[in-house]
Amino acid sequence: MALEQGHHKIAIQHAEEGLSLMVPLHAERVRLYCILIRAYFAEDKFDMAERFFKLATDALDHHLGRSHPLHITVYGIMAYLLAPAPGAGGKFDDAMYLYKSSILVCLKTLGPNHVQTAHVHMDFAQFYLKWEKPDLALSHFEQAFVIYKTYFTHK
Repeated sequence: MALEQGHHKIAIQHAEEGLSLMVPLHAERVRLYCILIRAYFAEDKFDMAERFFKLATDALDHHLGRSHPLHITVYGIMAYLLAPAPGAGGKFDDAMYLYKSSILVCLKTLGPNHVQTAHVHMDFAQFYLKWEKPDLALSHFEQAFVIYKTYFTHK
């Protein structure tokens, strides 16, 4: 809650306290790492955010493998943080790499028609719109639409 309310220092404190109670590489640490990624990024402590991103992906790799769907969430958080609009200091190539990695994990583990795959296509499309690449955005919006249409009409 502290993170959502913009109390980054409190979020960092509570997340680090939680981590101190867990064994290293425990899979549950990933949730706290994601909080720390966002909080440190908001505090402009990018090295710390990247450190916790690495710890999160290492824990997932160790327990669940390199293609587990939880990677999609961690990649998505970091990509979103790295991708502010041009001129705002965004890291286009790094964010694009993470979105592409998310799509690959989706396709490999969930399949091309899974609703999570549609969500990643939507995120990727929004990313391309921020970077004024509407033709690339349209492609991802279309792919998401096809998945959503199938998903919601068969429920």
